[in-house]
Amino acid sequence: MQAPQKNIVTVSRLSREAGLGSILSRGICGLSVFLTFTCLQKADTPPGPTAPPPPSVVAPAPAEPPEDAPPKAPGVILHETPLFDVASYDPRSVTFVADVCSQLVRWTSSELQWARPFRSSRVRVELVPPEVDATLPCYRINDKGGQVTLYVRWARDTSRETISLALAHAFVARIFQENGALAPAASAPRWLVEAYALELTVLFSPALADEWARHAFDSPPRPFSSFDADAPVSALSESAFSPGADSLQALWFWRHLRREFAAKKIHQSVLFLELARGQKLDAILAQRFPEVWSDAERHMLWWPTGGAQLVLERNPAMLSMKESREFFDAATRFIFAPNGEDKRFTPAELIALRRLPIVREGVRLRHLHLKRELFRANPVWHNAWRAYGVFLENFHRADEAILLKLWATARTEAVQAAALESEVARALRLTQ
Repeated sequence: MQAPQKNIVTVSRLSREAGLGSILSRGICGLSVFLTFTCLQKADTPPGPTAPPPPSVVAPAPAEPPEDAPPKAPGVILHETPLFDVASYDPRSVTFVADVCSQLVRWTSSELQWARPFRSSRVRVELVPPEVDATLPCYRINDKGGQVTLYVRWARDTSRETISLALAHAFVARIFQENGALAPAASAPRWLVEAYALELTVLFSPALADEWARHAFDSPPRPFSSFDADAPVSALSESAFSPGADSLQALWFWRHLRREFAAKKIHQSVLFLELARGQKLDAILAQRFPEVWSDAERHMLWWPTGGAQLVLERNPAMLSMKESREFFDAATRFIFAPNGEDKRFTPAELIALRRLPIVREGVRLRHLHLKRELFRANPVWHNAWRAYGVFLENFHRADEAILLKLWATARTEAVQAAALESEVARALRLTQ
């Protein structure tokens, strides 16, 4: 019997609510009739003088600024990244520099396995137009009070290389500050700042690494002692950064250090920590690599051989004209010892010896190497490489007369390629 009682209560409540609703609806209808009658009565009244609205209702006229008033200053935009705060008046500039900062942080985290090189305050980067501060050089770093602030001269002629250098210098200075350096911006080694800047530059222009490696072939390595006795790092901020031979050598030295530290399972942070504490590079490496520093010959060859190995290990997508020419010349030189003494042979001279197993094997390996590298040949030298490949491919089965013609064709293509290379090089010099 409980359920019917509940239903009765519900229905009774609904009835009362329905009665209340009907009363409200009748009241609303009566009010609407009254308002309608009042409006009609006012409409029949003849128009008279209109009273002015109260003073508080009248909106004041907008004040016109004086003609000589200064323009309103734009607001500063702040973009926060994990380790940098970028401030500027221009949103596009803020976004661009913040992206470069993020790339630097990601590279440090992935390549150096160092996600948080400092844990307290971030580096503040302020992009300063020349009209705001005409005395500012390319950049300036303030490292007082436990905070590193970087001021970058932000103009149309500010290059990406200069931006990379300024950010790298401030980043290394902040790491040094975290590890106890009293004057972090001034005590950061110049070679380390330049190397970090070039690593950041390569992130946006990967082809530069290959171009720099080509230059390294023609320049001798810096003496190891020059890294400890480098020029003051403060001079870098005075002019636009244009990587020279010493800067590029700093990059290869830095990469060599990273490889050696990784081989001994020493974290990269150790180098920053000990440099920040004022230790000389030579003393740090003597402590970490005693087997090398105790041997005078190994010590002398440690950096030159290591740097040269890094340069030789590069694998560019396409060789330069000079490299393609040198590859062709090297591929057409053979050294065999048919009579027990080494002798140099041209491809044409090998035709008479092609029945010798050592000659057949040597030509087969040379052909495989040429096929593997053909896709990297410079377009200027591609036809010469291909013609020489046809000669090597038919070396074991074609008649001697045909082989001589194939070799002559390859030589003709090489002469034409060399002439075209000279013309292209001359045209490039004229356009510079």
